[in-house]
Amino acid sequence: MTARAKIEWLTHSWYGFAIFAGLLSLWNNGLGLLSLFWAASTTAISLFVTFLIGKSLLAKSSMVRKLMIVITALLFVLCSLAVGKQVLSFFSGPFNALLWGVFYGAAAVLHLRSLRTLKDKSVKAYFG
Repeated sequence: MTARAKIEWLTHSWYGFAIFAGLLSLWNNGLGLLSLFWAASTTAISLFVTFLIGKSLLAKSSMVRKLMIVITALLFVLCSLAVGKQVLSFFSGPFNALLWGVFYGAAAVLHLRSLRTLKDKSVKAYFG
């Protein structure tokens, strides 16, 4: 797989995660008018930010790559801690804690994949 294909695959994974987060927001907040607006707005913003970051990475912006490595590493640690918190709160409200645990687990996995992809030799060579 080429570096360009890896970056595109990673961007598409984040698109899917943004949609998953929007659906989880609807599940958690109900189907009221305000919650629908809020979920649609945050999902649209997430998709747009993902689009911009993906395009910047494909345009070989090494500054964006370095910044994303730092941000992704920090967010991986935070998401891992959030998974631990959800595991501990599982006993108070099992289903909700399980759902959020899955969310944070998926986020941690995506951050780890992002970090591995951005530090990959072929991707590093792609940026020159």
